[in-house]
Amino acid sequence: MPDHDVIIVGGGPGGAAAGKILASSGLDVIILEEHPAIGLPQHCSGWLSGCPYTDRLVETLPKYLIRQKVTAWRVWSPKGVMVCEVPDDGFGGWFVDRMGFDRFLIQDAVKNGARAQVGAKVVDLIIKENRVEGVKIKRKGKIEELHSHVVIGADGSHSIPSGTAHMSGLPKLERKPREFSPGIQIEFQGIKDIDPGVIEIFFGEIFDKNFKMAFLSPLDHDNAYIGFGKYEDYINTRKSHPVLSKRLESAQEIRLMGGYYSMDFGKPLKTGVMDGFLLIGDACGYHGILPAMISGTHASNVVIKALEQKNTSTEVLKEYDVIRRKSKLSKARLGADMKKFTDEGIERALSQGGEMLTKVMLESFKSLDV
Repeated sequence: MPDHDVIIVGGGPGGAAAGKILASSGLDVIILEEHPAIGLPQHCSGWLSGCPYTDRLVETLPKYLIRQKVTAWRVWSPKGVMVCEVPDDGFGGWFVDRMGFDRFLIQDAVKNGARAQVGAKVVDLIIKENRVEGVKIKRKGKIEELHSHVVIGADGSHSIPSGTAHMSGLPKLERKPREFSPGIQIEFQGIKDIDPGVIEIFFGEIFDKNFKMAFLSPLDHDNAYIGFGKYEDYINTRKSHPVLSKRLESAQEIRLMGGYYSMDFGKPLKTGVMDGFLLIGDACGYHGILPAMISGTHASNVVIKALEQKNTSTEVLKEYDVIRRKSKLSKARLGADMKKFTDEGIERALSQGGEMLTKVMLESFKSLDV
């Protein structure tokens, strides 16, 4: 007999959302988190873009988790020219305390019947005759096996190159192997000329040689996160960027966060299922808190039906692929593919249609829901 009905690998927002739904339906669910604490290390600023899903979610959150209401979106060209400022008309959403937010979601899942285990690193999937039957975990220096009817991979952006997605072999079904790049995000105190609630996106090669953009996420009048490719990119920005060099003149770095990002930013895997196994969130190619939670919700509903039918084959679970392809997740991508553009090309494109492109991108997030 399996140890659990469902094993969820990863205690982030996607895994927690799936865990709550599955446990609420009466299933035996365990959420495995490799780190010793839920919410650490922190990988993002904690922005929940405005949409019907966010509106309902925020209603359930304690007030102390809400950091800032987003009121507008501002875009800058590589030369430091403000391209546009788009006032919030529903896309804005909120910044939340990301570490506390993750913990709240796990606590909510546990209150609804899920189990959570921290310090449990999944080192391999148990696969027999192309069916996933459980996981091997390393906990307290020992290797253990846990078996289940279904395993859900919710282990973040490293999943495709090295985690459960990689172990399953599903990324190999893509026509072209995915490339990944490291990135950092720095929290600054004492940064100048910040408008609380206004997210700013700066374009240019100086920030990141791959994505060629940096997001400034404001939490207060002198407190903000900014993302870069490498620490060297940050140093160059601080020295010579026409806008941010002045803003960062007296700023102090109070937190340094790192991550691993797909070059196919926000592009989902062609298929996220095999016998006894599903992928959600970044493990399936969806980048961001809300896409993780929404894909986790879709996957959970399919798993509940599959277990009721006592059939967790690919044929049954592939309903998840159908649902997510039809959903608004497929069009919601934050940012654009700038790999082939020079600063001159970006400058020209933004001057010709930057405001329109920004509005189209934000519109794709404004309607996100399950």
